[in-house]
Amino acid sequence: MYNHDLSVYGEDLLNGSTAAILRAGGTNLGLVVRVFAKEDASTVATTDITIKTGASAAAVSTTVATVNVASANPVKAGQKLAEVSLPFDVKTFVTASAAAGSDAASGASASTNIIVTLGYIPR
Repeated sequence: MYNHDLSVYGEDLLNGSTAAILRAGGTNLGLVVRVFAKEDASTVATTDITIKTGASAAAVSTTVATVNVASANPVKAGQKLAEVSLPFDVKTFVTASAAAGSDAASGASASTNIIVTLGYIPR
């Protein structure tokens, strides 16, 4: 189990620019949010990933975490770029969104070469 990321197959919070709302509540610190490179690339633009939660799929609006990803070096498809734990009191539904990070003022946009997914913490 060491150095192995267990994920929920085919259930991404954000895949490129396509977001989804997933059930994640009641896991008692058993889930993390992981950000992976979608494809091989020479860089990953500075991107802020915001994780939001809500009691219903129609009301996912409370921010529970924000993580920044960036890489000036080449990345490989499937390479983990970041990981953040969900809080113990996360509501039932969770989603993610991406926005340009610190380089937004220069006209840069959020990277679409990312996959944001839920992952299980081995216990």
